[in-house]
Amino acid sequence: MKTNNLISIDRIFENSQILGNSGNNYLKIKLNNDDIIITQLSSLICMNSGIQKSDIHFEGVLHGFSKLLAGEPLYYQVYKGNNKNNGYVYIGSNFINSIIVIKIRNKESYRISRNSFLASTGNIQISFTFQFKGIFNIGQDEGFFLPIATCVGEEYGYIWLCAFGNLEKIIIPERDYLIIDNGIFLACNNNIQYSISKLGKSLFSSFFSGEGFGMKFIGYAEIYIQTKNINDFLIEDQSTTTTNTTITDYGITDFITNNINN
Repeated sequence: MKTNNLISIDRIFENSQILGNSGNNYLKIKLNNDDIIITQLSSLICMNSGIQKSDIHFEGVLHGFSKLLAGEPLYYQVYKGNNKNNGYVYIGSNFINSIIVIKIRNKESYRISRNSFLASTGNIQISFTFQFKGIFNIGQDEGFFLPIATCVGEEYGYIWLCAFGNLEKIIIPERDYLIIDNGIFLACNNNIQYSISKLGKSLFSSFFSGEGFGMKFIGYAEIYIQTKNINDFLIEDQSTTTTNTTITDYGITDFITNNINN
């Protein structure tokens, strides 16, 4: 028999809609009384009167510090449905994106890309994972630290991720391998291991070609990738922080014309 929390998790998933066009998605979630979602900071597009104003989701100093190591913020926002049972919230990423939802079972974990977290049910916890293989002269930008999402309560939970550009699921057959730039990686089950591998034939070609190092996965494995390099966006975003443009502004005309009450 399902618990009330699991019924709420199922309801949140069933009441969620990934809207917009591929490469320009946003997320609508209807929340009934006491339904809760956790969202990335500054992801709100709008909400109606059926949603309580956001609160801070802080998991303590240790978890907060681990998220900082993985390039995530110290805390997230929480939105909760009130007793009107007609609440909805629209959230979006701060870059041109596609959105995917992944079901994570109890005690299961997914390794995810930095800055990809958009939202989750309340039983998903974000910490970090540390890569030991091939770490010589390689730092955070090459996959040294990555966020990890774990289901810590109930039978399962859901997480919504944003891919920079479009996204694709790649299945790596046994005895085959895949090397990808760490900025292209989006998500995989944490049981899937990878090593750091140079992208050129030699260290010289890897450094001077601009490709550097990548993440090498050996099959059998299922990997989600994004079609644009998130590191390129982060570098450009840091260089334009003096402007007032936010990415949730991108595609807002499309958002309005698609009817906010749908």
